[in-house]
Amino acid sequence: MQIAGFNHSAGEVGLWCEQELGVRCEASTAGEKVTIHPRPRELTPAEAAQIQAFLGSTKPFSISVDSARIEADDIDTATITITTDPAISTIQLDVQGEAEDVSLVSGVGTLELTADTPTIAPHVTVGAVDTDTYGFKTVTVRAV
Repeated sequence: MQIAGFNHSAGEVGLWCEQELGVRCEASTAGEKVTIHPRPRELTPAEAAQIQAFLGSTKPFSISVDSARIEADDIDTATITITTDPAISTIQLDVQGEAEDVSLVSGVGTLELTADTPTIAPHVTVGAVDTDTYGFKTVTVRAV
């Protein structure tokens, strides 16, 4: 199936299948092309239509960090960059369990993180709050 603007991973498609259909499916992705493989079983036509409609409602999303390791001095900063649909003006990010609103301009925004104490595993993980729309991509920052 072709899904305009789709930029999510095969693993995310598998998680969405399980979430939406109750069936873990194996998938592969290549740009906007998504292939659902008949493993562990072929999806019914109704399931295939449902997952295609769901995947079509997702938004492109990428998240990156300029430094996965920062000094715990309340000065050193990690800048997290989010890119999504240009029509989106704000996005909520989950920053270690706390929701943070990030303003976007033409679908791009940044969040800066500092720390005053060292972090311990799992360190600081950041991703979209709305995983139904934006997927499961995250970045992790470690303060030392």
